[in-house]
Amino acid sequence: MSFIKKPSLFMSKPVFIHSMFRAGSTYLFNVFRKSESGYWCYEEPTHELAFLAQDNPELLLQFDLKKMNDLLRHPQINIQYFQELYDVWPAWKDKITEPSVYDNYFGLLDPEIGIDYWISLITAAKGRPVMQECRTALRINDIRNRIGGYHIFLWRNPWDQWMSYKVAEYFDTVNQIIINGPCIPDEVTILKKRLKMIPCIGQGLEKGFSYFAERPLDSSESYLVFYMLWCLTLRHGSLFSDLLLNIDQLTDSAEYQLYTKRLLLENDIAGIDFSECRIFQGYYSDMDKEFFMVLEKEVHECLFLSGWSDEDVMKLSDLRKQYEPAIRSVSLDSDRERILAQQIERLLSLERFYESKSAHKSREIMDLQVKVEESDMKVLATEAILREVYNSPSWRITAPLRFVFGSLKKIFN
Repeated sequence: MSFIKKPSLFMSKPVFIHSMFRAGSTYLFNVFRKSESGYWCYEEPTHELAFLAQDNPELLLQFDLKKMNDLLRHPQINIQYFQELYDVWPAWKDKITEPSVYDNYFGLLDPEIGIDYWISLITAAKGRPVMQECRTALRINDIRNRIGGYHIFLWRNPWDQWMSYKVAEYFDTVNQIIINGPCIPDEVTILKKRLKMIPCIGQGLEKGFSYFAERPLDSSESYLVFYMLWCLTLRHGSLFSDLLLNIDQLTDSAEYQLYTKRLLLENDIAGIDFSECRIFQGYYSDMDKEFFMVLEKEVHECLFLSGWSDEDVMKLSDLRKQYEPAIRSVSLDSDRERILAQQIERLLSLERFYESKSAHKSREIMDLQVKVEESDMKVLATEAILREVYNSPSWRITAPLRFVFGSLKKIFN
């Protein structure tokens, strides 16, 4: 088995773990947190909740850990997710900005990249700082150039990762907020034109979540958006991270675990144990594969139109093949296995059907609501005009004439 070994470009105090959502980043965060090597671990410090908790840090400790662990299928976590962030709250409360959460996901809104915020967290840490974040995968190069540190990009095969998004509508909603930000790359602009998406720009976090939660994507649109972000982040991570870490291989291969531990030790990152890594890997039928591959081809077309070369796309495809989950090469030998596979295919097909049906129904409701609101506005405007007319001098002066003509019409009709 061959592995890609990235040279360590920076050797400094903080460790950054960058990823998309549902790539196993909470597992990796917990590995560092459980270590006895003195790490101070921040869980998603650019989470919108951190921004909302600037003046009320108690919001960071409001999670029911058991429900969160069960819902999101996280490893057993017994300390509040944001405990370390809460413990150093005074140091960062005036540093985090709203644009640094999602508006600058693509790192195109300098200086709103969050550098001052990161520095405040690093300075306040009560151990070697580790930042696990799902919103900075396209800011690795900027953060590394301005702060230094050791940067890990954690990634997962896109099919299982996207399926994992379905545990909560939050993730698709966030993806819509991301691609409708005020400053997006050409690749995303081209995809949005194909999707004919109605944007919601400059409304703030609260209204943005409300707007897109009421306008969910259907299954095809959801995967198109997800896979576009997957391609952009993997390319950026492969170019600028110090370690490109694949969670599927970390699950499948003891050799890969040892290789990764050795590489981390070479960079003074000790006390890390991957022996309990178990990420879910699914089996997909030919019909399921066709669903994904058709949509991936459409995203690749957007990438080509934006300036990507065949070689750029091929590099991502080669990475996927190199780190493909072991289950994808398993053959179905028994009738029992084939029957189970057919049942899985039907369940996934139904999931996509009902997700799309629900999305379209939500849009119909929202469109109807907009029409009603527009109609109400027209009625109110008409009433205002009529009141103005009825109260005008000319209307009062001509009242006798209208009475006469009205009476004559009744006589002769």
